[in-house]
Amino acid sequence: LFPYTTLFRSAYALVTASPAEPEAYLLLGSVCVAKGDADAAVAAYEKATVLAPKNGDYQRQLGDTYGFAAQKAGMFGRLGWAKKCRPAYEKAVELAPKNLDARSSLMTFYQQAPGVMGGGADKAYAQAAEIKKLDANRGRLAYAMVYTGEKKFTEAAAELDETLKANPDDYAALYQVGKLAVVSGEHLDRGVEALRKCLTLTPPTEAPG
Repeated sequence: LFPYTTLFRSAYALVTASPAEPEAYLLLGSVCVAKGDADAAVAAYEKATVLAPKNGDYQRQLGDTYGFAAQKAGMFGRLGWAKKCRPAYEKAVELAPKNLDARSSLMTFYQQAPGVMGGGADKAYAQAAEIKKLDANRGRLAYAMVYTGEKKFTEAAAELDETLKANPDDYAALYQVGKLAVVSGEHLDRGVEALRKCLTLTPPTEAPG
């Protein structure tokens, strides 16, 4: 815990010295996430969005932090935190409609959340379509993720095949091939081969989903 304690003190000192700088709160929030302190992380990211209310990426990170808090919370608290994710992600997309990470986060929320919380496969597909307009490769991966969640395994495999034709070393696509094999129970040998290849590549900064 010592490194995190030192980082926390440094980040807190930066916030104290620069209380009007949103980046200082982002750093503090990231350290709190690393420490596993969900409440402090949320407070820091919320402050960053207050200081920079028109920054879409900050809103996305706030949504991610609400999701982190939901994972750390008990059964009843989890629902409350999860309900905060959607407005944050939708605000992120509203502020930065070309931000692929924001649209991907919103797509994942729509896919995973029940209808009573604003989720829905139709909404997830709509975000996948918007992602594909902005970046064909990311769009194919987005569709593959939604298809996998909807158990449309043939369609998911087709999207991944197209991606790997263009780039056989695409880490995210290879990871999704492995995930598809696990979820579908099909083509397990190919899934294992894809995941093994991932181990030889540098992973992307964003999680592959």
